[in-house]
Amino acid sequence: MKMNCLRASLVAFALTAAPMSVAGIASAETIRVSYVTAADHPYGLGVKKFGEIVEAKTGGRIRVRGFPSGQIGAEVPSISAAQGGILEVVVTSTAAVSGVDKAFGVFDLPYIFESDRQADAILDGPLGTAMLHRLDGKGLTGLCFWEAGFHQVTNSRRPIKSLDDLRGLKIRTIQNPVMIDAVNALGANAVPLPYTEVYTGLETKAIDGQTGTYPLVYANKIFEVQKYIAEANLFYAPVAVLMSKKFYDSLSPADQAIMRDACTEARTTEREANRALSPEALKQMKAAGLESTVLDAATIAAFKEKLRPVVDKHMKGIDPEVVATLQAELAKLGPSGSASGK
Repeated sequence: MKMNCLRASLVAFALTAAPMSVAGIASAETIRVSYVTAADHPYGLGVKKFGEIVEAKTGGRIRVRGFPSGQIGAEVPSISAAQGGILEVVVTSTAAVSGVDKAFGVFDLPYIFESDRQADAILDGPLGTAMLHRLDGKGLTGLCFWEAGFHQVTNSRRPIKSLDDLRGLKIRTIQNPVMIDAVNALGANAVPLPYTEVYTGLETKAIDGQTGTYPLVYANKIFEVQKYIAEANLFYAPVAVLMSKKFYDSLSPADQAIMRDACTEARTTEREANRALSPEALKQMKAAGLESTVLDAATIAAFKEKLRPVVDKHMKGIDPEVVATLQAELAKLGPSGSASGK
C-alpha cells in the first residue's frame, strides 16, 4: 500500500512538474518525455539529443525534460496521458501502440524484419509515414520511429539451444496479443507484465525470463538476475516517438517542423548508439557471468515454423492494405534492406 501511494505521488509530481494545462498548453515551456529505460540507454541518448535540438532551434523558448525508468508511468499509461494532453511526449514500443491502432501490430510479428537496414527502409519510408499518420485522429502525433532492436531470450534456469529448452519457462512479454501468442507457441508460458515490473519479477523468481534487446538487458541490469541469454532475434522492436496532438496543434507551424526535424535528427543518434552498444553490452554481460548462446539456422527455421500459425492468425486482424504494403515492400528490399536484396 505504501509503495502504491509513493508511486502515485511520484506520477502526480512528474505530471505537474512543468506548468501546463490543457487550456493553456500553448504557453508551455517544457516538453516532458516519458520512457521506460534507464537514462543511459539509447532511448535516453535520443531524448537528450532531441532536447538539445529543440532548445537550440527555439532559442531556449521550449525546453525538453526526460523522465526515464517509467517515472511517469509504463508505456500504456504514458500513451493515454499523451492522448489526454497531460503529457507532451512518450517514447514507446510499437507493441504498446497497437493498443491504440491494431495495425501497428504488423511490426510486432515475429521475424517480420531480418536486418536493421530492412527495418529502417520500411519505417523511414512511405509505409512508416502512413502508419504514424493513422494516429492523427486518436489524440497523438507520430513524429518518427526510433528502435529498440532485435529481441533475445534470457532466463535463469537453463541455456536455450532448441525449442525443447523453452518448454515450460515463464517468459515475460509486453501486454500485447502477438507477443503473448508467439511465446506460448514456442512452448513457454507467456507472462504479460509492464517493463517497470520485470526486474522484480525476475529477482523474486515470479518469472523465469524475458525477451529483450542486448542494450535493454544491459542498461536495465536484467543480467544481474538472469543466468542465460540466447540470440534468437525473435522480434524486431521499433520505437515510436509520439507527441500529444493537443500540444502539437498548439504549436506554430514553424515549431511543429522543429519537433519533426528534431525527432529525425535524434533518430540517427539513437539508432547508432543502440547498434554500437549491442555487441559491447553482450561483452560486458558475459564478463559479468551471463552465459550466451547463438541459435543456429536450423533452430531459427524451427522457431519460424512454430510461429507461422501465430503470424497467420494476427495478420488476419490487421488492416489488409497495411499487410499487403508491408509484404510488397519487404519483397522488393530483400533480407538486407536494399532494393537489390544485397
